Amino acid sequence: MLLRSDLKKSVKTKFLSIIRSPQGTNFKCTDSEGENLIDYWNNPLLMKDDYQKDIIDQYLYIYKDNVEEQLKKSDFLFENYEFFKEFRKKENLEKMQWEDIQKVGEHINGFTNNALARKRAFGYPNESIEKYKKSFTYLLHGEDSIEKRMNNFLYNQEYKLFGIADSAISEIVGNCYPEEVCFYNIVDKDAVEVILGLSYERKKGEKFPRRFIKFNNLIKEYNFVERYGEIIGWRTNLPHNIELDQFFYFLVENYGKFFKETKEVEEEKSEENIVKEITETEYETSKNEVNNSEEFTIEDFLKDVFLSVEEANEILELFEYKKNIILQGPPGVGKTFMAKRLAYLHSGKKDSSKIEMVQFHQSYSYEDFIRGFKPDLDGNFRLKDGIFYSICERARNDAENNYYIIIDEINRGNLSKIFGELMMLIEGDKRGNEYEVTLTYSKNEGEKFSVPKNLFIIGTMNTADRSLALVDYALRRRFSFIDVEPAFDTEAFNNYLAVNGVSDELISKINYSMKIINNEIEKDDIELGKGYKIGHSYFCNISSNNDEESWNNWYKRIIKFEIKPLLEEYWFDNKEKVSDLLERIK
Repeated sequence: MLLRSDLKKSVKTKFLSIIRSPQGTNFKCTDSEGENLIDYWNNPLLMKDDYQKDIIDQYLYIYKDNVEEQLKKSDFLFENYEFFKEFRKKENLEKMQWEDIQKVGEHINGFTNNALARKRAFGYPNESIEKYKKSFTYLLHGEDSIEKRMNNFLYNQEYKLFGIADSAISEIVGNCYPEEVCFYNIVDKDAVEVILGLSYERKKGEKFPRRFIKFNNLIKEYNFVERYGEIIGWRTNLPHNIELDQFFYFLVENYGKFFKETKEVEEEKSEENIVKEITETEYETSKNEVNNSEEFTIEDFLKDVFLSVEEANEILELFEYKKNIILQGPPGVGKTFMAKRLAYLHSGKKDSSKIEMVQFHQSYSYEDFIRGFKPDLDGNFRLKDGIFYSICERARNDAENNYYIIIDEINRGNLSKIFGELMMLIEGDKRGNEYEVTLTYSKNEGEKFSVPKNLFIIGTMNTADRSLALVDYALRRRFSFIDVEPAFDTEAFNNYLAVNGVSDELISKINYSMKIINNEIEKDDIELGKGYKIGHSYFCNISSNNDEESWNNWYKRIIKFEIKPLLEEYWFDNKEKVSDLLERIK
């Protein structure tokens, strides 16, 4: 007999679907999982020997059987190491030209799935060549500690280079001095802190270089290099920290999906706080907040948004070019949720201080959005700046950072009325002082206004709202429209449900049921059609459910109280069709 409690202790068996989600029947397992079960059945003492090992050693022994395959996928490591070995030489740094700097971007693995980030950092000069020489020479050969050098390189204007953020500097330092430090990016962090369960004392607002140092101290504290050498043995002539980093990648690629990710809880700004004056002190505070914000990569984006890497990069490129996009789609596809994370991804930082959000409605006006006279507490009318005017001023005074305004339900407002003379200024090629105009409400005769180049607009639009008029054609030309589709039956959505404890059987039922419903909606191209399909977010609000009955009740509640009312609205004159559909998905 193999005890369930023992199977849960061994890394080789603790992730079996029957262990993770014990409800249902016909549990799948991979060939390697099946082989492990047979080995344990034939020799129960082997399982005891495995689970009594330290958790790090358990994973290292598994990696021992997979190391050759992992390293075959990592040929770029050798090329990168040779490149940075030459790049870091002081004499080469002092004579490098722009072409040499461009090559750095080609050898940073973190840019593999983010062409836009590489282009912004290394696609064209953002500073003089002399500053690049000075900054890289200081980073790699300065007399200060590595932590202080990284801090200055990232945050001190004397050394800071646009577009080179946390993960990039981690790779540069890790490749240039792999004998001393290991890389520290989102993959390494998840491998060590989430999968292996190791942690260090973390303080609020701690900057990346401090976390980089603490991570490397943790690697030394747990003797990763020595243990790797003893259990696996070194398979390449690369420095040990570079080969060790591939072990961390293996952990995340193979086990990351089994670990429930911590969801951020964000407070929505109240309506009365959306429009406000920015004092000089508030501006300086918000300007400095970027130093304490977290890096946000395309991997972070894809954890929350069920898109492919190619789709995400395409949206980024379009956003960078057009500066104004609208995410459009049926209810429940996560348009608003995606909008904020798209702003994070484009800026490279999870920094809410650079984002404002507003929702348009039929009564929303130019005076609310741009500027107008509003009564004060004394009953007097004063000229007040609206949310758009305010964020434009903040962006203009902080040209080094990008700012974003998210307009939810953008087509609910009278767009020509709300934007007024700004219809021209929001165009991507009409930004900057050379296109400034006089506003309807000005403080003096000579006051002019323009939209800064570092302000980006994201709108969301529900394609299933019958009460809406068509978007003004003049405004439509100024935006690119992105279709956001339901993510049912995608690998990312299925993984999300699985890591949150939903059984394979119920995941299949959800996908099957919603496919039936959405097919019927799409077929009804007279009254409904593709734009009315039901989105996946109805099933993303997951609470803790521990047994099969609880999960089934969760599914039934969503169908009864959320999906059913929507279908009854869609087919208000055909109740039999709704009843038939609900019967088919029981």
